[in-house]
Order: sequence, then structure tokens, then C-alpha cells
Amino acid sequence: MIKEVSPSKEELIALFKSRDIGKFNRFGICLIDELWTARNRAFHDRVNPSWRGVLARVQGAASCLLTAWDTRPNSEVIQHAHKEIYLGKLVLFVDAAFKELRVAAGIVVSESEGSFSDALAVNFDANQPLEAESWAVFHAFRWCQTRGWRQVVIVSDCQLLVQGLQARMAPDWRLTGVFWSMLELLDDLPEVEVVWMPRSRNQIQNTGDFVSNNIKIMGEEVKLYGARGSPFSDRVNIALKLKGVEYKYFEENYLNNKSTSLLKYNPIHKKVPTFVHNEKPIAESLVIFEYIDETWKTHPILPQHPYERAQARFWSYFIDDKIVPTTLKVVKAKEERKNTLEELSEYLEMLEKELKDKYVGGEGIGMVDIAGNFIAQWIPTTKELVGVDILTEAKFPKLYQWSWDFATHPAIKEVSPSKEEIIAIFKPRLNATN
Repeated sequence: MIKEVSPSKEELIALFKSRDIGKFNRFGICLIDELWTARNRAFHDRVNPSWRGVLARVQGAASCLLTAWDTRPNSEVIQHAHKEIYLGKLVLFVDAAFKELRVAAGIVVSESEGSFSDALAVNFDANQPLEAESWAVFHAFRWCQTRGWRQVVIVSDCQLLVQGLQARMAPDWRLTGVFWSMLELLDDLPEVEVVWMPRSRNQIQNTGDFVSNNIKIMGEEVKLYGARGSPFSDRVNIALKLKGVEYKYFEENYLNNKSTSLLKYNPIHKKVPTFVHNEKPIAESLVIFEYIDETWKTHPILPQHPYERAQARFWSYFIDDKIVPTTLKVVKAKEERKNTLEELSEYLEMLEKELKDKYVGGEGIGMVDIAGNFIAQWIPTTKELVGVDILTEAKFPKLYQWSWDFATHPAIKEVSPSKEEIIAIFKPRLNATN
């Protein structure tokens, strides 16, 4: 494998003659790092990488390394700051626990007055403690981006990490990838400050009861059995992404060859999505929603008020019971298409009247919005699939704008298939039924 991904003799000579020692060093650094990572994955996870995959990651890391070395500072990073209260700003205290290549990172949100308002826990793999701290801060940046927080101070007790962010240079060459990812996010969040605080003063260390009651610890296992192109699987992916929950995803060929694991965890319906938390399976996307929302408290999916929660459930089931099946009838039944299209328009008009803010649940994405992913991402494909343009700006102006806001949200785009991908998945199936 080393022979396959290493530069040829002629390439090395050309690099030397051109005196581009920097390019030579970058490739060598990234190659060594990737081979070490591949060794760890093969030993611990029994995952054997291909040489093409290794080469692609080496070239990508080398490109990031060049950009990171050549980029000048653009975002403000503060080190050695000892303020504990930042008036008018949220304070995110970040810490990570590292053991046997597994990491449990905790992020606690404090109001400027000192009261705690939110918490997030993330589990992931890492090769060393500094990498663990780096990914923990990365998740803090991502959380700020997802929640739309701008006036924020992020507190880390890893002095080396904060100094590296200030200099825009990874303190360890093995961290080039995560560092470049952090710098990209930090450039999008110019008002976010990163502060070093001694471990003894990090508020996470002084709030043991709060952390133990509000964030999940290392050892949790979250799995999702889904299928690319299934709007119901996509809903659960979106909910987990908004919550910041780390999970293992298993792609299912649910039409022809269902896995033994899917049949084991969902013996009644034998369908995706099937969600498994610590070996406890849950089926049906809307039921999974509520379980996720009650288990992980960050970014609430359902409203707090009982009446508003009931309304969110009603409209979510309205989408599943009325809009989804009627849309499928429009696509499949040519003879009844006109009448069915009128019926679907009536249902969409009802939802149009319910939409009063940017999202159905207000200013943030909630249960009805996620349940409506079928409307925002699948209904627009009917124009290409069967020549019927259902969701037009002229007829449904509020739903049309909502669908755009939803589909272009960073968290949604990250886990959802594109319009072209949805068409590619469903067009062969549609042709097979006609």
C-alpha cells in the first residue's frame, strides 16, 4: 500500500530539483499520519482501508496543510483570559475525556450571569488527548453555527490548542485536518472568541451534578438503520444531527435484501428507519423523534407547552397520513392524477395557513419541519419525474419559502440527499412500475 500511495522516484527528483521542499514535507507528513490512522483502524476496528482511499485522504490533508500554513489570521482568538463572566455573551465551557481511543466531550452553556442553560455531549474516536480536545472545540463551533449563536466565548483548558488557534497553525502536525476544519468554522463566526482557562477554573469541573444529569457519558451506543432516499430515515438523520448526537449509520437495501440486524431489531414492521439506543430498538420515525427529544435535551424538537406539543404531533401525522400518500398517488396514477392533484393542493393549503414564522415551530427547526422534509425535498422532484410542478411560489408562497429555508439549512444539507440524487434513486423505480 505504501508503494501505491508514495510519490514515484521521478516525482521525488522533480520536487527536489524544483526546491519545493515544502510540498515534499507536506506529503510525507500527511502520508505518515494517514498510515498511522489506517493502522489504528485496522487494529482496533478491523477496518482495512484501500490504497485509493488513503491516497485521496493524504492529498486532501496536504492541500489543507498548505492552506493552513499560508493563511493569515482572520478571526479573533484570546488566550490566557481569566474573565469568568462576559457581559451580554454566552459562555461555552468545553472539556474532553480520552480513554482507549474513545472520547466523551462535554459542552456546557452558561449565560453571562453565570447560570447554566444547556449542555451537549458528543462521543467519537481519537488517537491522542490533544486531538480529543480539538474535536471537542470543533463541535462547540458547529453547535454555535447550528444554533445561530454569534456573541459567544468558548472556554477550553487546553492552552496548547488555544495558542494554536491564535497562530492558525496546528500544534501537532497530526491535527492538520481538524485544525483546518476549525479555522473554516471560526472564519464563519468572526464574533466568537476562544479563551484558555486553567483546568481548576473550568466550570465543567465544578458542575459535576449538572453534567451527570444533563449529558450522556462514554459508553453509549446509538445506531440507525436507514436507507438513502427514504424521507423517513432522513428525518431521524436530521434530528440526530441537530441534537449533536454521535451515532453509527447502517445503510439498508430495504426493498430486496434486508439485513439480519434490521429483522432482529424491527421484527414487526421490518422497515427503516430503525433506531437502536444501547440495544433498545425503536421503530417509526415520529416515535423515534419523541424518544430522541426526551433523551437528548439540546435543541428541543417538540415545543414545551402541552398544547403546542399536541399541535406539533397533529400536523406531523397530518403530513404522514394525508400529504405523503396523496403525493405518491399523484406520481403513480396517471388516470386519477387531476383529482388527486386537487386533493393534494387542498392539504398543502391547510399547511400553508398554519405556517406563521420562518419555520412551522417558530424561528428554529422543530418536529413539523423535520416531518415536512418530504414536502421540502421530495415533492419538488415531481416536476422532473412526471412533469407536474406541485409546490410553486405563486400558489404556496409561504410553503415555497419555508421549503427553501429548510432545504438550505447547513444541518439539513449535510445529511440529506440532493434533488438530483433523489431523482436518480426514484426514476428507475417509477419506470419499472409503469
